Amino acid sequence: MVSATFFPLLGVRPIVGRLFTEQEDHLGGAPVALISEGLWKRKFGGSSDVVEKPAELNATLYTIVGVIPGSFHFRNNNFYEDKDLYVPIGQWKEPVFQDRRAGMGMDAVGRLKPGVTLEQAKEDMTSVAERLAQMYPDSNKESGVALVPLKENVVGEVRPFLLLLLAAVGFVLLIACANVANLLLARSTGRTKEFAIRAALGAGRGRMVRQMLTESVLLGLAGGMIGLLIAAWSTQAAIKALPAALPRADEIHVDGRVLLFTFAASLLAAFLFGLIPMWKTARTEIQETLKESGRGGSGARHRAQGVIVAVEMALE
Repeated sequence: MVSATFFPLLGVRPIVGRLFTEQEDHLGGAPVALISEGLWKRKFGGSSDVVEKPAELNATLYTIVGVIPGSFHFRNNNFYEDKDLYVPIGQWKEPVFQDRRAGMGMDAVGRLKPGVTLEQAKEDMTSVAERLAQMYPDSNKESGVALVPLKENVVGEVRPFLLLLLAAVGFVLLIACANVANLLLARSTGRTKEFAIRAALGAGRGRMVRQMLTESVLLGLAGGMIGLLIAAWSTQAAIKALPAALPRADEIHVDGRVLLFTFAASLLAAFLFGLIPMWKTARTEIQETLKESGRGGSGARHRAQGVIVAVEMALE
């Protein structure tokens, strides 16, 4: 049971038909109902002529006036409140519903006016509660109003946990990047002779930089693509294992922001770890490198590798 303003307040539009009117949300109003998209497809085959069809509920015949989209989910205190059928609450004839002293366990949702802060709204509602206490001392005495943001009401205290998880994932990402950087530096050490010979044959520094960047960008994008595929698969597997109490778990998915972040991180890593080996090679004397390679030397360990190893150990 919902009021006529419930769906418009939340920005919900019917797939077929219309929503409740104010006239229907009162005692004596026409018995009308809204159905969910799931019920619409299960019982009515998704037919567009479902409007004006009858639906019997508790020995009362209702007329279907619209279909609520399946994307609509109302959650309160981390509990799902998805229903198949909605009727106007104003038509409820239960006598207890009209008793101010009865606690019916109902939920009230409101939207702040533009420019009004939550604190101002709390002060306003406190004034309303005080006036009600004066008008109805038997039922409203010592009763107040508590306003809670809908987001806070839905997600609860899960935000600190998610931030901690994000930080942990960030550290794992940094460790992985450090490993990749170390591998690329080690690989560049083995290619020092190659670049020295190419430079001796007249290859310009810009050409070798383009080669290194091309290789690293291809590696970075390939790694990012593989990571996205693994993330998409593991996300679906993780959702099934997540506890039902975790709010909005069914909405977790790989979206455009994840794609953009992965693309940016892959390019950043590719440019950064592609230029470091090239910078190392540029600082190497061609003649000394050729002499050392002729004597069978393998070259000195690059200082950056030691720094990366130290950073990686600190992160772990």
